[in-house]
Amino acid sequence: MTNAPILSWHICISGFTQRENSLHGIVRLWRDLHGKLESAESVVSLRTWNSRWADLAEHILLIQQNQGQAIRIAVYAYSYGAGWGLVQFAKQLRRRGLWVDVAVLADPVYRSPWLLFRWLAMTSWRQVTIPSNVKLVRWFYQRQNLPQSQGVVAENCKQTLITEGQELLCDHEYADDSLRFHESCHAAAEALWSA
Repeated sequence: MTNAPILSWHICISGFTQRENSLHGIVRLWRDLHGKLESAESVVSLRTWNSRWADLAEHILLIQQNQGQAIRIAVYAYSYGAGWGLVQFAKQLRRRGLWVDVAVLADPVYRSPWLLFRWLAMTSWRQVTIPSNVKLVRWFYQRQNLPQSQGVVAENCKQTLITEGQELLCDHEYADDSLRFHESCHAAAEALWSA
């Protein structure tokens, strides 16, 4: 008897101040996606912005190699989860020859790897650079308060398609609760799962 291959992996990434023990927008999104998609062929995972991305990337690579079939990957992320978590995860996947098929981002905030420059998260000077192994990015931003998204830019625009950002009329704290963000995540998940 052989196990069914895992065909899709969906990762929900929370922001800087969010924890798994609270019912914020990313946790609600994860619960909804888990209820609709979790099966032997689809994994739905909840992660914090500063997770051990090399470990997750290696885990996915080993499963893919073991089953001999590619795994499609989607990321749904908010704030530092989008501006740091997605970026670090995609870089780890790229080192292993893997791609992110789609990323849906809510108010992605740049985070400097250097402590002295962390204040840049509270400015509009730095965009989030999306690694070249991310195929498609849909993103949402708000202009009500700080921190706020400074925008996203492709490391390689020939490999990454970034759609036009959509403005949310809410504070940063509630960007991951946005119905439009959740609907976009569900549409991306359904498309990936059924592909």
